[in-house]
Amino acid sequence: MGALEPIDVGALNFVAPNFTNSYFLTTSMDYNMSAKDQFRFRYIYNRVTGIDFTAQLPEFFQAAPLRFHLVAINEYHTFGPNLTNELRLGYNRFTSDTPSGNFSFPGLDAFPNLVLGDLGTQIGPDPSAPSSATQNTYEISENLSWMHKNHNVKLGLDFRRYIAPNSFTQRARGDYEYSSVGTYLYDINPDGTTERSTGSLIYYGDLLDTGWYINDTWRVRPSLTLNLGMRYEYATIPFGERLQSLNEAASVPGLINFSEPRAPKNQFMPRVGFAWSPDKNQTWSVRGGWSMGYDILYDNLGTNSITAGTVPQLGATIDKDQGTVGILTNFLGSGAIPPGTGGFNTFPTVAAQQQATAGNIVTNAINPVAITYTLGVQHTFAKSYTAEVRYVGTHGYHLSVQERINRQDKTTATDFLPTFLTNPGAAVLNSLGTTLAAINSNSSFVPAYVAGCGAGPGGSNISPCFTSNITQFNPQGNSVYNGLATQLTRRFEHGLQFSLAYTYSHNIDDSTATLASTTFTPRRPQDFQDLANDRSNSALDHRHRVSLVTYYDLPYFKTGSWFRRNIMGNWLFTPIYTFQSGAWADLQANSDVNGNGDAAGDRVLINPAGVAGSSTTVTALTATAGPNAGQVVGYLAGNSSAFFIRPGTGSLEPNNGLVVAGRNTVLTRPINNIDLTIGKKFAITERLRLEFQMQALNFFNHPQYIAGSLNQVQPILTYKPGTASGNAITNYLTPGNVDFLRPDQVLSSNPRLLQLTAKLVF
Repeated sequence: MGALEPIDVGALNFVAPNFTNSYFLTTSMDYNMSAKDQFRFRYIYNRVTGIDFTAQLPEFFQAAPLRFHLVAINEYHTFGPNLTNELRLGYNRFTSDTPSGNFSFPGLDAFPNLVLGDLGTQIGPDPSAPSSATQNTYEISENLSWMHKNHNVKLGLDFRRYIAPNSFTQRARGDYEYSSVGTYLYDINPDGTTERSTGSLIYYGDLLDTGWYINDTWRVRPSLTLNLGMRYEYATIPFGERLQSLNEAASVPGLINFSEPRAPKNQFMPRVGFAWSPDKNQTWSVRGGWSMGYDILYDNLGTNSITAGTVPQLGATIDKDQGTVGILTNFLGSGAIPPGTGGFNTFPTVAAQQQATAGNIVTNAINPVAITYTLGVQHTFAKSYTAEVRYVGTHGYHLSVQERINRQDKTTATDFLPTFLTNPGAAVLNSLGTTLAAINSNSSFVPAYVAGCGAGPGGSNISPCFTSNITQFNPQGNSVYNGLATQLTRRFEHGLQFSLAYTYSHNIDDSTATLASTTFTPRRPQDFQDLANDRSNSALDHRHRVSLVTYYDLPYFKTGSWFRRNIMGNWLFTPIYTFQSGAWADLQANSDVNGNGDAAGDRVLINPAGVAGSSTTVTALTATAGPNAGQVVGYLAGNSSAFFIRPGTGSLEPNNGLVVAGRNTVLTRPINNIDLTIGKKFAITERLRLEFQMQALNFFNHPQYIAGSLNQVQPILTYKPGTASGNAITNYLTPGNVDFLRPDQVLSSNPRLLQLTAKLVF
């Protein structure tokens, strides 16, 4: 028998298709009808088609087209030297499509999302596919500007009509998450998320939005200007959310209300500001202000609510995981969770209707609020330099938080299982009075929501009987941002311009992500009945940020022969340096530790005396004698020196020197990056020149394993090729995994990217 050959293991790297084709069209036309009337016409068309690479395997990548249309017609009328008017008509259309492709799976009506936890692998198309969105916005606005003595008064009206049909049903093809390959191969129903939504395919975000404003810029003195303003806005509830009234019969007075949501009517937004120059030469200026603003409840909230079962008459979410229905064999072979039958669902009893209800939209809508306050000092010196120090603060409240309002923890401060660093011995274990079986027998439903279910398996007609997860986006979130920003700017002179900025800030919140937009911080709180326990550093908290942006147009060889000017001269360099503190991430137990039916927010244990960065899992400890003989009564850490411990089911705050980790405990790696643009200009004639540029992002190719982009604001899923973004990052944040706190194994290094551009200027 020959020698055994080792088998290579690890992440599978592959070359996947990735392209983006973009076409941009901009047109404009101006018409001066008279000295008092001018017209401006604009039309912009953008067509972008790229690859949707959210799926893990290239086989499931699909083209995802985006289309944009913008039409604007402006009419300017001059009534007199101090009074002008602007009338604006606008139309904006946006469409997007995320297809799921023509893939088939034996025995199923659609190819599902299959997640194999031990491999960190997701098989199937984009989990959010199929989906599409169309948004048509029609706008009419009227703006009047009046100058009178020391006042510049502006006031206006704005009317918008949104027509926005969106096609998205969460988990429309079925989500089946297995902890191991074996469970999948034996075709047992998954022990993780096992859900399929059968909701309405079209959600209509149609609404009317009306607003007015008035603003007065009052020049009190040549050195002092005040700015006083007020805005009011009223927007109707989207048509799709108003369909909640179809489920009004399931309402329970004083507990939950399914009537048609009502829009807020108190959205007054005052603002005040000032600018003061205390010296005669006006080289110093002091600026400050305070403002209040309301945000909107975006369509994704309504889409998720309606299609997931807020209106069970239109569909619902079906769960068939092992914790819900027990172990089922031949799961996929028998069709898994079949699709809905379509049409309008009816129910024989109120209890049956309540049991099918899986969400609620707050009846008295409350939009998110942001209070912003700022105070800064600016000074110009040495002719070319400006220095500024500015404080900026923002307080956000009534932020939307995704909660399951009818679920509670099975564990309590007196009913939990301890975790030990060393085995306490049989005597201690036999004396423990709480068992895992006893905790599991506790109800995870808030008693008020199931008080009328009765003794029968199907419930009764007595309200209430809500036995599905009632997901609600509660306006309970809070955030606080405080920042000190400093900046030194040199205006363009002798070919050189630069801006050096440093910001020290602290961002605290109790709810960062409302939907499943990131794996680094949970979208739902750990305890649905105690949101305050989730208050911590925000995932958006970057304590330090330094940026240096320089533009240097070499002033040499600007004159002389063509060769001297165009070969030796006309070079430009634009280096950009960025340092930013890392983002905060939530360490995850990746299991339902507290028994409330949700693993999204459950956190880990910390051993303050452990070795920094080390981690371990636990094993169950059982009693050997007494009334609890053979029952799990506690857990033992696999490594007593580990700092992070992945807890077992039923754990809580133990009394053995361990503590429960707070939300967003780990600081990920920072950005330390240099981008560089090198440009060359060739003058062909006095009016015609050709410019070439080489843009190098991450010029030094410095590996930076961060959750996002080095040099863009928009969120980008950057992860190592060959890994599933969400699952691999979960392994990175879950103690006991081989990739725990190893970002180089799950995140992209953000390698150097070169772009070559050419521009003809005439």
